[in-house]
Amino acid sequence: MSDPSKILAAFRPGEGGRLGRLHPATKLWLLTAMVATPLLSPSVAYEAACLFQSILLSAIAGSRDRIGEALRGSYFFIALIFVINYVFSGDLGLSASMVIRFLSMLVVSIALLTSMDPAELGDLLGMLRLPKSVTFSLVIALRFIPVMADDIQTISAAQASRGYRGDVGGPLERIRRFAPILLPAIVSAVRRSQILAEAMESRCFGSPARRTSLVSYEFGVEDLLWVAYPLAPLAALALVGWNPT
Repeated sequence: MSDPSKILAAFRPGEGGRLGRLHPATKLWLLTAMVATPLLSPSVAYEAACLFQSILLSAIAGSRDRIGEALRGSYFFIALIFVINYVFSGDLGLSASMVIRFLSMLVVSIALLTSMDPAELGDLLGMLRLPKSVTFSLVIALRFIPVMADDIQTISAAQASRGYRGDVGGPLERIRRFAPILLPAIVSAVRRSQILAEAMESRCFGSPARRTSLVSYEFGVEDLLWVAYPLAPLAALALVGWNPT
């Protein structure tokens, strides 16, 4: 049985290969553009091209192991997406296209989020003059993803040592059996939030003092090249007269 928590664990920040040296704005642009690009057309060929582009990006980022880990935990979601689309459309091509779209968006999200430290995103949002509360909330949410994944894996191991088995029965039975893992995970999240609130209060969070950054970011030539990367497949297809509809 696949472990869905592996999808969350794959989002742990890493070095990110060559992508790790890019400006945070470039990384955010790549993430936004390459997640939105697969939504332009339901064509299987087009979705396959987007998936290939995402895989190439992940190879450059050095996140292939993370992606393999996430894919092993996403079998259930892949099957669910295929079945739901086939039930409502009756079209195998469309169902396959939706699965490829999901894989493309998953691959590019892992490749870029693992190459971007949440602190970089916080600094970028600070440059855009967003409120501190919004910036901090988003950064903490990203940092909690791998932490929650570790908690779920720890709870799963503890429950398994007590004889718990979540890989028996049908889909509904497996969902019901997930309660002994989900409830302790929620309790753990609440405890962590209380500790975080106390830490924020002790550091005078919300003070009107201007926040400074230890790191200085520079936008270079390599960033300009990567900005054009998401647009390259669309430009090539437009040159050959491809119509996404």
